Amino acid sequence: MVNVEEDPFPQKLVAEVKGQVLRPGVYTLPEGSRLYELVALAGGTTSVAELRQVNLALRVLDGDSFYIPAVGEEPLLPASSTEGKSGSPAPMDLNRASKEDLMKVPGIGPATADNILKYREEKGRFSSVEELLEVPRIGEKTLEKIREYFILR
Repeated sequence: MVNVEEDPFPQKLVAEVKGQVLRPGVYTLPEGSRLYELVALAGGTTSVAELRQVNLALRVLDGDSFYIPAVGEEPLLPASSTEGKSGSPAPMDLNRASKEDLMKVPGIGPATADNILKYREEKGRFSSVEELLEVPRIGEKTLEKIREYFILR
């Protein structure tokens, strides 16, 4: 007899981990997995891994790539946030960013940051970065300038 509560075809995701793990590579995990589970699949960390810079509780999304740094190593920024922009902030989670975080993005001032937070309070979590177009003061041109600064978790 099949248990109706068990999903016979659980959703899977594929993510990469590299840097200071014993077996860097691409792994398949159940949907909803956390970074610590991906690191465990990769055999754990090396003796020189710097885990103070890593949020092991981070939810892993399909297509994610994580880098575990070594002690003394500068954190790596995703390529999209560093192309031609020295000192750019790393992409932030649009669903968790504070007003201060949002204002670090070029093109977002106090009023726009407030509008994003108000939208998030009223409508709930953003389901895509494109949803910013529904926020007052954000049009197509602004979205194109700020899109690379956001991710969704």
